[in-house]
Amino acid sequence: MTGLTLPQISTRYEWVENLENATTSFTVTSASTLRALEDEIRVNGADALLSHIRFCGNIPEHYAHDSTAEKAYSKYTDAVVAEALRFIGMNAIVVEGRADMADVEADANDFSLVADAKAFRLTRTAKNQKDFKVTSMDRWRYDRDYALVIAPIDHLPITNSQIYFDASNRNVCILTWSHLAALVQAKVAFGSNFAQSLLHQILKEPRKIPPSKSAIAYWRAINQAMTDYDQQMADIWAEEKLANYQVLELLKKDALEYLRSEKSRIAHLSREDAIQILLDSSKVFSRMEIVSDKSISALFDI
Repeated sequence: MTGLTLPQISTRYEWVENLENATTSFTVTSASTLRALEDEIRVNGADALLSHIRFCGNIPEHYAHDSTAEKAYSKYTDAVVAEALRFIGMNAIVVEGRADMADVEADANDFSLVADAKAFRLTRTAKNQKDFKVTSMDRWRYDRDYALVIAPIDHLPITNSQIYFDASNRNVCILTWSHLAALVQAKVAFGSNFAQSLLHQILKEPRKIPPSKSAIAYWRAINQAMTDYDQQMADIWAEEKLANYQVLELLKKDALEYLRSEKSRIAHLSREDAIQILLDSSKVFSRMEIVSDKSISALFDI
């Protein structure tokens, strides 16, 4: 088992920096991101794609909340899902500009799906049902056969959660980025038909699971559907487990370095700077403007 490679680590750092330093508008940045990702995978193949899949479920800790970089990163994760589905032979697109649709649509010869990518900071602890949009994905499948949610394995509930009940009850498949990486590896090893057929088999599984909040029941069924499909998938899954461990250790190191530097920076702030940062974070001035601008509703005069 090889797990994570040095070129994959380098790819991660390059993309984190490029997305953070983008100076164009969000729309332009998103379009250029899609093109750059497509070009990179066309040139560097599965190794580059695996780098993106293995890392991209984790938002860099130093990205500011609600920043352009964070929004660009979200669109980047959609592009990674689309590229992975293309790599295994499906026709896939990233959907732009609609709030009532899934972010990715894809078609194979004998099935179709919509997909949504999830990414979180390593420091995110809450595992809220609304974060995974399972019920929304059921609505947003429209005329397609399946709905798919891709989420980082380290942020999914490991005991009980409503998301597993909803997944089985509404036939929405929750997979991890590690499962997506395994599908890419399956394509490399056995070809596109094998990988697409394997994905199709996994997508059928949630409907077979009796609705339950149990994480164990859900993931046992999903993982067995993958590893029972072919005995060599167990080896691929073991490699992805190793890669996930290596990614997690690297991300923990990076996050702790950033948080230590933030601790040091804050400790050395002057009193005036500290007060200003607190005022900015509370948005007190903009909130005061909103209150001051309020006037009696024109509805009274209609």
